[in-house]
Amino acid sequence: MYNRRALKKAGRQTIKKHYWMLLLICLFAAVIGTSFSDDLAFLTFGSANVDEIQDVIKDTKDKGMNGIIKRLVVGDEKGGQKIVDAAIKNEEESSEKIGVVEVGRKSGFLATAINTVSSGKLFMNIYQSAKSLTGSYRWGVGIAIVIAMLIYLLMFAFIQNVYEVVAARLILEGRTYKKVPFGRAMFIFRAKRWRRTAWTMLLKFIYHSLWSLTIVGYFIKRYSYSMVPYIVAENPDIKANEAITLSRKMMDGHKMQKFVLDLSFWYWHIVNFFTLGLFGVLFLNPYTSSVDAEYYSYIRDRAFVNHVENSKVLNDKYLFTKASEKNINQAYSDIIEKKSSFEMPEERKGFWGFLENTIGLVLIYDDKEKEYRRAMQKKNEIDAYEGAIKGEEYPLRMNPIMMDKGKKTDTLIHTRHYSLLNVIMIFFIVCFIGWIWEVTLHLISEGVFVNRGTLYGPWLPIYGGGGVAILLLLHKFKTKSPGVVFALSFIICGVIEYVSGWSIEHSTGLRYWDYRGHFLNINGYVCAEGLLIFGLAGVAGLFLLFPILDNFLMRIPFKVALPMVVVVVAIFIADNIYSKKVPNVEGMSQNARIDYLNKHPQEKAKYYKKYPQLKKEDESKENPTTEAQTKENPTTASVTKEEKDD
Repeated sequence: MYNRRALKKAGRQTIKKHYWMLLLICLFAAVIGTSFSDDLAFLTFGSANVDEIQDVIKDTKDKGMNGIIKRLVVGDEKGGQKIVDAAIKNEEESSEKIGVVEVGRKSGFLATAINTVSSGKLFMNIYQSAKSLTGSYRWGVGIAIVIAMLIYLLMFAFIQNVYEVVAARLILEGRTYKKVPFGRAMFIFRAKRWRRTAWTMLLKFIYHSLWSLTIVGYFIKRYSYSMVPYIVAENPDIKANEAITLSRKMMDGHKMQKFVLDLSFWYWHIVNFFTLGLFGVLFLNPYTSSVDAEYYSYIRDRAFVNHVENSKVLNDKYLFTKASEKNINQAYSDIIEKKSSFEMPEERKGFWGFLENTIGLVLIYDDKEKEYRRAMQKKNEIDAYEGAIKGEEYPLRMNPIMMDKGKKTDTLIHTRHYSLLNVIMIFFIVCFIGWIWEVTLHLISEGVFVNRGTLYGPWLPIYGGGGVAILLLLHKFKTKSPGVVFALSFIICGVIEYVSGWSIEHSTGLRYWDYRGHFLNINGYVCAEGLLIFGLAGVAGLFLLFPILDNFLMRIPFKVALPMVVVVVAIFIADNIYSKKVPNVEGMSQNARIDYLNKHPQEKAKYYKKYPQLKKEDESKENPTTEAQTKENPTTASVTKEEKDD
């Protein structure tokens, strides 16, 4: 029996169990454009408008991608470029500072990537490349439009549409079970049904678009096809037309019922309107999504009762009802047997026992550590299935299309302990990786090889320090979810980077990195972009990179590793002492480099002779009008500079 209040109550129960999961599901859907995108309006409220900088586009009122295409079609390439420049300027000028935090996006890789897409610069770059290859601006416009449409189609078909099914699967599991593993977001991919799912959702979109031409068909077919994502989430093996037809038959006689259910949230939508979408992000979207999942469960039951044709394909019964203890024991008998005989080895005592338990550090890799790793390998396998055995999460082994055929032996064992010698070597390896990362970024962006370290050697201590801090301080959190590790890595690396930047500048007067102008930076010492990368690197390091490095380092004989580490440490100490007396100018941020060289003119000529490209960059920074004058009037700019030098 249909009961709207009961469906909403059940939906609220799902929110209580999985609020944060539902919030993230809906928020990500809004960000990638799957649904709820209008509720992100509060993020742009109060920002600058292109109309306020209309002087940048003096000869056109066009804006956005449509304006760019319109100008290019009529051969006005300069007009299209002005629209792009105006959009980029708009983003840069909308940056503002709230206390010590700078909000905006005008510098950094993340800002560049976002602004390149949102401003239409990417489209202009594609057009200019196509025009250069074909020698025709018309061919250039045509190719750019085709490529842009192809990119959008691929994004729409394989990401936006597929995510709708992924979200449906997560919410359906959440309504039945207490836990939904993070990895369940890869359900469609593990089932190897990604392309089939994308085709089904694309065909649904095409059918609905064609019906929308009749206007009335838009509303009717919206509800006729509304169950398709849930049907595919339950059985990704179903064919496209079968899923669409089944949804249509399941909704026969229920379309008005679902319309009234959607309409019953009207008062919440009013609240959402006056909060510019913020209420939708925080509550309404998770609420309606959980209620929609409840409605699918109801309509699915009605399909069985009414013997709807082909309803037998809805065969994932454990997605809606928990399996019996007997069936669970049969499916996971091998894991239950391992659990019954499992015993953890005896812990070490004394000082090294304390270090082993708190930060996962041991003196050497001995027989006791080998015994511990064998036990942890067995425990990790047991833990992977613990939730399913207890009935707290969906039993993947009992899925109809048998996706889970057993897990491979985990040789990485991220919960391991690390020997003191290997921790020191990991420190230097991560220092070197960080140095390579910084040098490569500068080489790509500026076309010049520069030693981007704070020292003279090929190492960046802040990277190694952050890596070791994550390795040791998060030992107790290795059994937690990647989300917890990401958040803690984000915080730890942020503190290390801020304190390091502040202390270096206040002790030496030098600033080796400067994030001012980057999105969400704090006094230029840290920024959201960098911390996001550090957070992801922390997860990758703790669960993947550090175990791989440890496996490799254990193969090096102790009598070889020890003297090698002693030599490297000695060189590292000497480098630190020398760098305090003679700072590495190449590793400084541009502002710090200019200030330092102006104070030390004897080094300035030598440095700029070695790096003429950086001399040009620094001069344009100190004299921003020179470059603009050169573009407008090269002769005048040249004279002005000569007069200034005289």
